[in-house]
Amino acid sequence: MNPSLGSGDSFRGSSPLPHVPETDSSTPFHPLPAHPKFSCSEGSLTSFCSFSGKLQMELSKFCVSSISVSPNAHPHTLSAASVTLDPDTAHPGLVLSEDRKRVTVGDKRQDLPDNPERFSHNSCVLGRERFTSGRHCWVVEVGERRVWYLGVCRENVRRKAGISVSPALGFWTLEKYGDGYWAHTSPRIPLPLTTRSRRVVVYLDCEAGAVSFYSGTDGSHIYTFSHAAFSGTLRPFFWLWSSDPAPLTICPVPGWAGGDPIPAPSH
Repeated sequence: MNPSLGSGDSFRGSSPLPHVPETDSSTPFHPLPAHPKFSCSEGSLTSFCSFSGKLQMELSKFCVSSISVSPNAHPHTLSAASVTLDPDTAHPGLVLSEDRKRVTVGDKRQDLPDNPERFSHNSCVLGRERFTSGRHCWVVEVGERRVWYLGVCRENVRRKAGISVSPALGFWTLEKYGDGYWAHTSPRIPLPLTTRSRRVVVYLDCEAGAVSFYSGTDGSHIYTFSHAAFSGTLRPFFWLWSSDPAPLTICPVPGWAGGDPIPAPSH
């Protein structure tokens, strides 16, 4: 069964991951322009294009053409979002750390109030932060986890029945399933990643309607959703799906310490 169809998630002790047929190889893959690199300056990340060769030219072109931003915002300023997990949205089978930075799949469902915000069918949780404007980024340690979905979703997405993640339904997500990676367009697109990413950097640009994913392992651009119809409040989205006990962990953005959330691309 394709996990994107969402008919209930497995927990520990469940059967191994089922086989998921690959998307039709005839589906064209068109990677979109990557966001520029960023470093820290007084609580924000300021863009600079410092790659070499073809990537340098592509990033320079992106910086010059840029994207639509609010009139009062510097066109290359990005906020490092201090994302925490919202326990009121967490599926009862998920266990959140005390600092709300780490989530794992538990051994059984917890007895939690079935409040309107909570995912009741799929093992999802949202970030507390709500975004309606600006440019933001956060970093997620995925480690060796075999199945995960990361990205953003609209505030008003379906939560009380099985979900299907696609932009049309208010989800802009990257999926890792076994050894494969997919961008959840309609239909989903297989991504030709050659290196397993242990960390993923998520960039959100509300004004441009763009969500970009980078590898925090080797600095490579993974995928960008562009010209998205956000139309409302957005929140960070996390879906663990399987019985895999490995956690997802929200990490500090390295830029806050004068570093860069994206490593220099390997050559």
